[in-house]
Amino acid sequence: MCNNFGARRGSLPDAVRTPSDEGFFGASPRRDMWIQPEENWNLFDPDILRWLLNRRLSLPLLTELTEIRLAIEPVAAALAAQSATRRERTELVADIARIVAAERGDDEFVSANIAFHDHIMQATRNRFFAQLTTLIDTALRSSLRWMGNSDGVEVTRHLKAVAAAVVDSDASSAEAGMRKLIQYELDLIHAKMP
Repeated sequence: MCNNFGARRGSLPDAVRTPSDEGFFGASPRRDMWIQPEENWNLFDPDILRWLLNRRLSLPLLTELTEIRLAIEPVAAALAAQSATRRERTELVADIARIVAAERGDDEFVSANIAFHDHIMQATRNRFFAQLTTLIDTALRSSLRWMGNSDGVEVTRHLKAVAAAVVDSDASSAEAGMRKLIQYELDLIHAKMP
């Protein structure tokens, strides 16, 4: 690394501390440093997850990310329906308006969609769900980038149903609506797999 990047030997420990903490690098004092096998990486670390997705977004990887969303987001939507404040419900309605505007080209679909999902996670009133926002954002950004605009109308239809259920404090409909949305995305991925 010193030769390739012109780094001083003394600065390397600080430069690789965070990646080492996340399982990306292995090192031994006064010897070597190496890249660990992928199964040792902390895939929940946003930097490692972004790097992995930018390196090679594959349908199997996108499937795994969508499956984790399927395990988390429907329950989050149900909790949001039970716990959201009046302001948070208003934010969800505003997010839907942005998403509809994005379909007309008046807003950016990906950022509007991510804002909606972020507001759902925050409205759970659960600190652990709120901590998963970065994972959901990264997975959703990759999924939406892969899907493109062709399926936006169907995605918007599902998002409207989730928002309406949360606004109405209908936890079971919010959960079912989010499950249908993510299952729809998963079905699209499966349809493209060989």
